[in-house]
Amino acid sequence: MLRNVTDRLAMVWVYRFFLVVGFIAISILAVMAFQSPVGISSSDKANHYLAFFFLSLCLDGSLSRRRFLVWKLPPLVLYAVSIECVQWFLPYREFSLLDVAADGAGVLTYWVIRQPIRRLFM
Repeated sequence: MLRNVTDRLAMVWVYRFFLVVGFIAISILAVMAFQSPVGISSSDKANHYLAFFFLSLCLDGSLSRRRFLVWKLPPLVLYAVSIECVQWFLPYREFSLLDVAADGAGVLTYWVIRQPIRRLFM
């Protein structure tokens, strides 16, 4: 539990830093060409899930006084869909609703367990 205003403010900036780093890393990875096996890769879906769980945590810590379902969920879902739309136009990537579902599952899992996480870290 953070004890004073200075500690809380410092943590907000830490969350914001990792949020920006996360968005940049995920955006770069989303447009990179790489070889993957044909079919649904469970590790790919796990990566989507973990990436959006991480983004949810960082966004929640960055805007801790805002309501999650109103101010945080819509931009995260919009970002997930926009990544897939960009991939639609790349010859070496493809649009996948399963990726969007894995992204959404990461966001929703964070939302379900966010109160204990907030008590510990925010």
